[in-house]
Amino acid sequence: MQNTLFDHVTQHVGVLLPIPIPQSFSYSYDQEPEKLTIGMRVVVPFGEQNRLLTGIIISLHPPTHTEYKLKPIIEVLDEIPTILPIQLTFWDWLASYYLCYNGEIMQAAIPSGFKITSAATLSLHPSFKQLPLELSENETELIELLKRVDHIKLQEASKLLPFNITRTVHHLQRKKILLVEETYQKKYKPKWIKNVRLAPAYIEEKDQLETLFNKIQKKPKQEEVLLTYLQTIPVYQNISLNQQGIPISVLKNKIQSSSSLNTLIKNGIFEVFETEASRLQFAKKKDQNFKLSKEQNTAYEEITAYFESKSTVLLHGVTGSGKTEIYIKLIQEVLDSGHQVLMLLPEIAITTQMLMRLGKVFGDDMGVYHSKISNTERVEIWRAVQQERINFVLGARSSIFLPFTNIGLVIIDEEHEQSYKQHEPAPYYHGRDAALLLAHLHHAKTLLGSATPSINSMHLALQGVYGYVKLTKRYQNTPTPDIKLIDLRKAHQQKRVHGPFSQELIEAVRQCVADQKQVLLFQNRRGFAPYLVCQHCGVVPECINCAVSLTYHLANDELRCHYCGYKEKQTSTCQSCGSTEITQMGYGTERLEEELQLILPKLRIIRMDADSTKGKHSMKTIIELVNQQQVDVIIGTQMVAKGLDFEHLALVGILNIDHLIHFPDYRAHEKAFQMAIQVGGRSGRRDKQGQVLIQSFQPNHPIVRHIVKGSYTSYVQQELDERLQYQYPPYTRMIQIICAHKNSEKAWKTAFALKKNIDQLHLIAQEQILGPQACLITKVKNYYRVQLLIKLPKNRSANEVKQQLFTICKTVPQQQTYRGTKISINVDPI
Repeated sequence: MQNTLFDHVTQHVGVLLPIPIPQSFSYSYDQEPEKLTIGMRVVVPFGEQNRLLTGIIISLHPPTHTEYKLKPIIEVLDEIPTILPIQLTFWDWLASYYLCYNGEIMQAAIPSGFKITSAATLSLHPSFKQLPLELSENETELIELLKRVDHIKLQEASKLLPFNITRTVHHLQRKKILLVEETYQKKYKPKWIKNVRLAPAYIEEKDQLETLFNKIQKKPKQEEVLLTYLQTIPVYQNISLNQQGIPISVLKNKIQSSSSLNTLIKNGIFEVFETEASRLQFAKKKDQNFKLSKEQNTAYEEITAYFESKSTVLLHGVTGSGKTEIYIKLIQEVLDSGHQVLMLLPEIAITTQMLMRLGKVFGDDMGVYHSKISNTERVEIWRAVQQERINFVLGARSSIFLPFTNIGLVIIDEEHEQSYKQHEPAPYYHGRDAALLLAHLHHAKTLLGSATPSINSMHLALQGVYGYVKLTKRYQNTPTPDIKLIDLRKAHQQKRVHGPFSQELIEAVRQCVADQKQVLLFQNRRGFAPYLVCQHCGVVPECINCAVSLTYHLANDELRCHYCGYKEKQTSTCQSCGSTEITQMGYGTERLEEELQLILPKLRIIRMDADSTKGKHSMKTIIELVNQQQVDVIIGTQMVAKGLDFEHLALVGILNIDHLIHFPDYRAHEKAFQMAIQVGGRSGRRDKQGQVLIQSFQPNHPIVRHIVKGSYTSYVQQELDERLQYQYPPYTRMIQIICAHKNSEKAWKTAFALKKNIDQLHLIAQEQILGPQACLITKVKNYYRVQLLIKLPKNRSANEVKQQLFTICKTVPQQQTYRGTKISINVDPI
């Protein structure tokens, strides 16, 4: 029986492209169409200029009559699909829930190594004879350039000409004066290594090898090469070992004479061949026979019991309670059952230390996936997961997009962390929530772990949706840290303050270091000073692109914007009035380091922030220095609060808890509580009780009191009561809509137009729509920003309302009055 799908010579193919457009596109393919499969990568031309893009096949169908001719697929890049059907289903859900397009999901999901790089080359059209009279000045200038150079890459032409040439190129194309040729190449290139092996004739017959030894016995260097090879590759014990051979570089390191090896190759005794090699580096596996403590074992048994009836369990374990050991036992069991495991971590910083710990247990069974590994490594991890050569992945939020075939368990460590939320660019997905759906699609179990669970997760646990397991004691019964408040008001009144440090904190640091222990100081601001101010005229240097002050960075002696990256050199005079009285205001991590070094000169201080951990291996280097006790004091931002485990750390100082508490966000108290408990939990994780000193101008603030008492349950109940009263999550679902335009008035007009359209639908109560109002940062990258905050009730109609909101947000900017406005939709903003 014939397969009717391929009766036709030409196949019509539905292709998804990595662009923010609502539909896929149809292309034709007539070269062995029976080999096409959904999920394969293809190269296709797109748009009037036929820009080459990497697409994914999402449908196959016989040819149908169309009014236009379909463009052909240029090349099929895969022999087997890169994307699995279950991944396409996952993408559909993400696009629907987070109100974005599947193309945006594709752009975020696929490593750039799987995409092509294309370049446009410009040249004059063969039919071009002379300049028409109606050419613009820019068009004439581009043509004159091409007359001089014959052809040039678009990117190079852009650098040589003093105007944006994109529109000019388009106009000249339409006039058939210019020819644009797109070329492309694949980004990922396999790594090949040269190997060497004995020619088959010397393996198949022993007499031949004996004859060879007799032949070269008077050539000791050649004899040494042959003996070394046979010692390394014992071909007589297993002839098939010769087939894989040995890398030439390895053999050369074992012998004295490389020239002798070259002679044997030249004489046909050895043959050289190439094999594809992995770029992945794995930790050496060391069997660790550890035993769970009594409380850990009880928690483990409760988790497995819950998994009999529930798909998700929340493990609420105090800092240092040994959640990782429970994770290891669960991972081992799932791997032994033949399933895959995904373990998510919120920060690369934790990934580094967790890799060092888990690598000793799982070795090359485990892969690591995050933004700091190279594009080629990401491609190789992707393929290894798809082929089930790696069955356990440790990674950041982007790991959810890997092509798992058989997940049995998803672990989300530090599930409360806001770092799981993707910000710029879209899609604005939440790694934790997306991972829960991924587990559901695979019929897998999910374990959420945290010492300070999110309010949302805790609410679901209290409602019985999640299983709930507690670990109330630290491993080996080490006491939880002693938390003490330092009243900064009194300290200032008594003049017991040195810059940002109270005298009490300084003495504690001095004593801790004298006891050969380590200190962690937390300040959630990087740089040297958050802003500068002129004492004469009051002017504060601001970013030219954003409505924020510039942060001073001492290391480069520059002022820098943390939103758009703009920077300028620091000058000794005010640019407004010329005064030299410029003062640095506030304290970033750089300034804390300098100030503390002045007070205690002998301290060995290291910073752990976004500036000091830019390099691929910089975080690992810092962790090793701390573990080797080559550091006395760590000064860090929020990354130090996330799961790091330092054996000798005994004191934590929080410089100013008030900055966290009074941030204008309904989640501010939740974040402040979590941050304080998590940072404090880094201290005293071994034998002796650690100490936490919290500096505050408001020591009697309710959240501060909850932190000192460690009363998580009462804090959660208070927070839930307030959110129910004011209808905030988890009792509603929040959607943030931001209208951005280079013209402030247009941004506001678009926001009011959206509000009017939403009101006319009568889907959402007036009191559930907040705004329009200016965003906290009113301008970013030269775009003025106005927002609407919408509270949706959690009911069956919520999805329908969301889709109507999505339609409104896409149709309003198409009207002439509002064109040029960028609208972003953030579901469940953090």
